[in-house]
Amino acid sequence: MSYTIITDACSDLLPEMVKEMDVVVIPMEFEIGGKTYLHYPDWRSMQSKRFFDLMRQKNVAKTFQVTPETYLKTFEEEYAKSKEMLVVAFSSALSGTCNNAVLARNQFVETHPDAKIEVVDSLSACGGQGLLVAYVAHNRNVLNMSMEDNLKWLKENTLHLCHRFTVDDLGTLRRGGRLSATSAFLGAMIGIKPVLHVDNEGKLVPTDKVRGRMKSLRTLVDHMKETIINPEDQIIYIHHADDIEAANKVAEMIRSEVQVKEIKILPFGPIIGAHTGPGAIALFFMGTER
Repeated sequence: MSYTIITDACSDLLPEMVKEMDVVVIPMEFEIGGKTYLHYPDWRSMQSKRFFDLMRQKNVAKTFQVTPETYLKTFEEEYAKSKEMLVVAFSSALSGTCNNAVLARNQFVETHPDAKIEVVDSLSACGGQGLLVAYVAHNRNVLNMSMEDNLKWLKENTLHLCHRFTVDDLGTLRRGGRLSATSAFLGAMIGIKPVLHVDNEGKLVPTDKVRGRMKSLRTLVDHMKETIINPEDQIIYIHHADDIEAANKVAEMIRSEVQVKEIKILPFGPIIGAHTGPGAIALFFMGTER
């Protein structure tokens, strides 16, 4: 392998995907119920349903960035296999993880001058970050793309990776400071469901407020239909926070209205799930713009 691709657990890639892509995923720390865990692609510390059940019981979840020390350890381990590494990091607008990767890179190359490590701010999260990693891995594994050309590809395509979220639990947004207590209460009373996206700065921002769960799911698909490019060539990611039924409904809408290559339905990990709460649904695809 010419170079190593490294990402973090916010990418929400499953173990079989990690193996097929041949990428390295750094685990991330989270806290819930007063206890701290490490999140790995195989959910070895806590399964998805257990995590979201604890959130439903009003346990507050917290997440932590990957430290420079963890990156340094990873670089040291991977250096023995390849001196070239491409890091696709969690959006710098949502976490200090990317900045810590840069700090670690700068420190590592001082003592390993023959190492070449490139850190890319994905400006993405969850399945958006995971889908970006999937494209980068495909570029390397199938198209034999060099690290330099993959960096160019990322520069040209990252802002075409669209994220669309809807949140079912307004209380989680309130506790996270993204919604006032009054707005959360009134929204819950009349069934308001916010729709959000990740913008060009990598921030999670609201785009719509709709009434009712089905309308919010419909809005996700409508946004996709407006901006998706070459859908017949695309693999679409749908992520759910312990609501497989809603994820399947979104998949059914897409299959009946848009011809896409493949749809993958995947679980939200705790890193983003801690901030969206149970019931969140997200849709990730390549579009004309975010």
